[in-house]
Amino acid sequence: NFPNNPTVGQQVTVGAATYECTVAPSGSSKAVWKLVNQADKSLRGDLESGNATVNGSSASRIIATYDSVAQATSALGLSIGKYIEVLDYYGGSTKNDSGKMLFEVVPNTTGTVDGGSIIQAIGCRLRQVFEGGVVRVKQFGARACGLNGVGFDSFNAFQAALNYSTAIFVDYEPAGYLIGDSLNVTHRANGVDIIGVGAGIFGAYTVIYGNTGSFAIFDCVGSQKVRFKSIQLKSA
Repeated sequence: NFPNNPTVGQQVTVGAATYECTVAPSGSSKAVWKLVNQADKSLRGDLESGNATVNGSSASRIIATYDSVAQATSALGLSIGKYIEVLDYYGGSTKNDSGKMLFEVVPNTTGTVDGGSIIQAIGCRLRQVFEGGVVRVKQFGARACGLNGVGFDSFNAFQAALNYSTAIFVDYEPAGYLIGDSLNVTHRANGVDIIGVGAGIFGAYTVIYGNTGSFAIFDCVGSQKVRFKSIQLKSA
């Protein structure tokens, strides 16, 4: 459970996920929580020290750090089997606050490129390491939209994350996220969890705006147990 009066930097663990308070409540304003993937940090530390093991095998050290995914995918000479670190999905002045991401450099034939779990680079692909079962839409390129659901469309990022995982985390953003087409979560026998990350217990929820006309924001036909937590759906 989230505490009623957290301080900045205070962390709470819920299942496999850990949240950190980034803005403390003050007056009528709510606390803001962001997801912290401690397992990723641990693996990253082990890689930096050369002591990492991934899937039962010794892993190579991190060989480079990049400001953004775009910078990483334009890099030349990435070696297969090595690991790289990306500081933010977009980086620079257009950050989406994805947090640090860890990628393994893999052959060009690995997986299906989706902008998150597998990303195309020059002469190779980058496979993102998701530790602790935590898959965040921001790690697939989602970002906040503008006022009342106008602006950046995060449809592709949400759909790719939903295709990859049966549980996705949607970081709290005051402006919310815009979805410009109906998201396909049909015929999922194992269920789907869409989990808002923010101040839900204090009354502020992660908002997803749908600019989908007469169609549902989430098309759940034939699926079992599509669950939403701390998520508010609105029309754009």
